[in-house]
Amino acid sequence: MFKISGKEEVLNFSGFDFKYILKNRSYDTNHLIVVFSGFGAKSNFTYDFKKSLQSNRSYVLWIKDDFYGNNQATYYLDPPYKNTTSLEQAIIQFIKEVMSFLEVENCTLLGASKGGSSALYYGIKYNFKNILVSAPTLLIGSSVAGIIPKGHPKAVAKFMLGGSL
Repeated sequence: MFKISGKEEVLNFSGFDFKYILKNRSYDTNHLIVVFSGFGAKSNFTYDFKKSLQSNRSYVLWIKDDFYGNNQATYYLDPPYKNTTSLEQAIIQFIKEVMSFLEVENCTLLGASKGGSSALYYGIKYNFKNILVSAPTLLIGSSVAGIIPKGHPKAVAKFMLGGSL
């Protein structure tokens, strides 16, 4: 089901196309690091910490925040206008299935900025023991709407709110 190729794979899981990279462990560690990505340099999103985690001894799972095929991030959450938690449930189930596939019990959620917000959300809500974040976006709505810091609304805000602000 899952491929440990170290390259981007796409898997339809619970009705969503998951774009992910799964890196093999280098020793007999019983640990998985799940990386939630932030925005890239040009407001795109990609796989954070990819170079720095290549030499890590644990399994590493990067999940790309691109579930609607439109290059718009969702902070790994269902857009509010959809009035559902199907994406959230798919993401947590995806992580649990990968852990089962790898036969690991220990998991760390990792993220910076947008990814840090997501790591905190999933870590706290689903009782993960290890959460490592840097500069998480705490006021997501204000940030994407261009209120904090001041600026123009971001395209992701329009997508998350169903095309209107």
